[in-house]
Amino acid sequence: MKNNTKFIIAGVICVLIVIFALTRNTNNTNNSNATIPTPIIPVVPVDDTSSVVVNTGNKDVPKIVVTPELKKESKSYLGRDGVYVVQYTNNGFVPQQLQIPRGKSVRFINMSDRGLRVFSDNSSDSKFFELNQSKTIGKGSTYTFSFVIDGLWSYHNETYPSDKANIAVY
Repeated sequence: MKNNTKFIIAGVICVLIVIFALTRNTNNTNNSNATIPTPIIPVVPVDDTSSVVVNTGNKDVPKIVVTPELKKESKSYLGRDGVYVVQYTNNGFVPQQLQIPRGKSVRFINMSDRGLRVFSDNSSDSKFFELNQSKTIGKGSTYTFSFVIDGLWSYHNETYPSDKANIAVY
């Protein structure tokens, strides 16, 4: 009887582990047709006490000063996972200006009825070409890019070039 009790307890534990594992995996499923909530919850602290000068990398464009106010505003676009979020809507990019520390990522979410293909405006410096998205994505899809070089990253939607925005990386 003692051996049967041990097998029953072991079986129950195994079933609980399998149920737990299955439950966690269904929460991480990527469904491109699902409505994507706006993840605008700041969780990563940003130093709000100092201004930073960002060299745009273009002698014709002045340096950008990232002030504490701009840093604070940008924090509102920081998702729970530590990735900044830029939404693309039928009216363009939201926000149109974002200031982030070097090494952070930005997730572009297409919330529009249009195709989205993020493309750099800076054609004179090859370091900005890395931002260029290789293919157009549809509604509900995302594109994530990690910004590892300081500077002003001006970009547009290649399928609707008049929709422009920029990210200052400091």
